[in-house]
Amino acid sequence: MKRIKSFFTKCKKFGIPIDDIINIEKLAGESGGKIYLIGGNVRDLIMEKHVTSHPDIVVNIQLDVLIDCLNKSNFKFSKIGSEFGSLIVFIKNLKIDVTCMRSDIKTDGRWAKIKFTNNLEKDSQRRDFTINSIYCDTSGYLSDPNNGIKDLLNKKVRFVGQTE
Repeated sequence: MKRIKSFFTKCKKFGIPIDDIINIEKLAGESGGKIYLIGGNVRDLIMEKHVTSHPDIVVNIQLDVLIDCLNKSNFKFSKIGSEFGSLIVFIKNLKIDVTCMRSDIKTDGRWAKIKFTNNLEKDSQRRDFTINSIYCDTSGYLSDPNNGIKDLLNKKVRFVGQTE
């Protein structure tokens, strides 16, 4: 498993609020949850660029458990998107999208009927592009089930799975 060198230093340098993300993980961890950065922030870290978007994170616990964890904290959050397993957590002047790992049962291309999972590879199969399916844990270790790092470094955009 690859690791981003000087992960914490790079997070601070490039504008990723890793301390706040770790605090969310501590809450989720009380229920067995583990958090991963996903999407733009991971791409920015790998390419060593200042972040271009707010953090998106995924967690391997179910939505009701995540909501219970957040209710026990001082974090403010919105349930917008909860029917798809997503919440928005507000910290200071920042919003962090937190989504429970899931897989699609049925989709019409835009809206999906989902099933929660704690499996990172299953979650990765519902991502759009390989470069958006690179997971980074809160210690800087990368999981890349769809070879997105290779595509990112080669400036190639590929869909995950089969296109119709």
